[in-house]
Parts: sequence; C-alpha cells; structure tokens
Amino acid sequence: MTTACQKTKRYQALANLELIAPGRGCRIWLPQNDQADRSAIQKITQFLLGKPNPKIKSEILRRHKRVTVYRFHHNNQTYIAKTFTLKRFKDKRHHGRFALAEFTNQQAAQKLNIPVPRYNAYFEKSILSGTFVSFCGVIMQDLSPEYIPLRQALTPGSAEIINIIPTLTDLCRKGINHIDLSPDNIFINDRRQIKIIDWQYCEFFDRPNPNQLLIVSGQFLRSAAIPPHSELWNKWLREMFHQARPNLTFEKFEEQTIRFYRSKYNTDDRLNLNLDHPKSIIELGNP
Repeated sequence: MTTACQKTKRYQALANLELIAPGRGCRIWLPQNDQADRSAIQKITQFLLGKPNPKIKSEILRRHKRVTVYRFHHNNQTYIAKTFTLKRFKDKRHHGRFALAEFTNQQAAQKLNIPVPRYNAYFEKSILSGTFVSFCGVIMQDLSPEYIPLRQALTPGSAEIINIIPTLTDLCRKGINHIDLSPDNIFINDRRQIKIIDWQYCEFFDRPNPNQLLIVSGQFLRSAAIPPHSELWNKWLREMFHQARPNLTFEKFEEQTIRFYRSKYNTDDRLNLNLDHPKSIIELGNP
C-alpha cells in the first residue's frame, strides 16, 4: 500500500515538470523539453478527461478491471495512453500507487540509464484539492512497429531470451526491483535494442538486494514458460549465473531459482523482497 510519505515523494518528483490545470479538478504534468507534439498530448489528455475532439482517433488495445490501454492517432503520429479508473474509496485515497507510481518510477529508471519508452505526460482528475483521485493515467511513446514484445520473438532456437540477461543483471546491480519483468513487458527491435514497460510496481534500493537476482530469474523463467531442467532452462540459467557471478555454487543458485519459480508472493513482499530465505545467501559479483 502506498504511504502518505511515498505519495508526497512522488508528487515532489513532478516538481520540475510543467503543470497545466484546465479546471474541474483536472491536472496534467508535461516533461520539460519533451520532443512530442505538446498540443497533441494536451488534446489526448483532455479527450481522456472527458472533452471530445473529432480530430483525435483512438482504439482500445486492452481493457482489464480498472486499466484501459489506448492507441491514439494525431497528425501522423501515434501515442499510447494507459488509464486507471478508480472506483473504490481506498483506491481513490491511495491513488499514488497507480499512474503516478508508473510515471515517477519510469522517470527514475530513465535517470539510471535503464532503457524505457518516453513518457509524455501524467494526468489525473481529482476532488477535494487532490485528496481523492477518480481517474488518472500516463501518455507514452508508441513502440510499434519498430519494437515487438519479447514473447513474440521467442521462436525455437531464438537467442533473444539469452540476450535479455545483461539488462536483467543491470537492474539487479542498480537495485531496481521491477516486479513484472515478463516477456510481455520487455520489447525488442531488430537491432536487439530493448525497452522495458509497465513501471507501476517497482522499488528502488540504495544497493543490490541479495534476494532480487533469485526472484528475477525464477519468475522470468516461469513467465516465459520455460520448464526447469529443460535445455533452454539450463542454457539461460548458466548464462545468468556467469554474468551475475553470484557468491554461491551453480547448484545452489539453481535450487533457489526453482524455489522462486514455483512460489508466489503478494505484491508488497515482492516489492520489498521479503522472501523468507537466508540473508546473504547470494551476492552479486562485479560486472
């Protein structure tokens, strides 16, 4: 759950952005020196906040519970918008853990040289001077058609799943705990460049946490549907072990990876890496 302190820090992260307040509880934050068409971003945001615009063309890419993902077309450019409709009282009150978290986490990851798509705006519709938010979202760069989800590239014999390992170890070394590093949230292009999306649930640590590499390995392999001890499993895990250089044997590394492959944890425990196994079981080696 988002604490008041966390929410305050996230709003402080917006301090250097341009704030537009079109009224009726609507607020839009735009990054300074953003290369996107600012007029288009404002029109799309206002469209999402309830102001129709016949010049804006949209399509819904995904809708699940409170989240809707759109693609917008404007002046031969395309944009992606991810919105959150907050109906429950506790969600409106703790709204900082939705689009605001996604936007500020992406901004923090970008400063640490993590490959992410460009985010063009954060917006919200609030009541009681921002105490409660009923609708919020982000507008970001459309990665298609140049980039595709890693899952689409996972054909038999493909090396793409091995090529993602340096990025995963980089995240671990920098203490960036993105808890949904699945093949659906990692995009690649034909030059093997990478973009990571879906930053809503992420925690930043001052130094590497010994639990992170294990859960990243186990949950990534599970999300990629790679069974333990298969040929691809062995190849991937040995390469991860080689690049991360953990301070334990490969057999122990594999044993713990299988444990996290088969385990499920709630969101808070995954974010804070409270995974109930011996501390200092693993240390990341230098790259």
